[in-house]
Amino acid sequence: MSLDLVGLVCVVVITTAYVTYGACVIFGVVSGYDSSAKITFLDLINGIAQIATALAFCLAYVQFRKNRIQQRQAIIAKEAESQLEKMISVISDMEVGENSDLKNLNKSLTLLSNLATNFDELFKAMNEDIQKGIVRMQWQDMYFNYLSHALGDIDARCST
Repeated sequence: MSLDLVGLVCVVVITTAYVTYGACVIFGVVSGYDSSAKITFLDLINGIAQIATALAFCLAYVQFRKNRIQQRQAIIAKEAESQLEKMISVISDMEVGENSDLKNLNKSLTLLSNLATNFDELFKAMNEDIQKGIVRMQWQDMYFNYLSHALGDIDARCST
């Protein structure tokens, strides 16, 4: 059983108990039921406090989920950046120009293809937010400043 499910069940149970108690106290006062036990102003305040406590639990759970999503995003963004750094390293090691060699190009392009597939999976897993935008900018930097120049410098007459 996941921790999220356990947390959600606890929040629902606590919220239901507090809201039920609070609602009973408030509606008991509003409807003016005839009973020998009188509800005091303090009981009404306690009922409202119970509802507020339940809402605080809900807020804590929402904040917990939000933090987990942000941590996940940060981990994925860091790994995507790592993939881009590896791509830049492979591009830098490519022999281009007069040193172009089909064997080296084949190896480099295969590595780049594998790294690009890894990056694509990580990028798809991210939610659209500022971190995804930063990763997108890092990809464009790698593409326009490294890969496009390296591919343009390949000598088409390279030897085998």
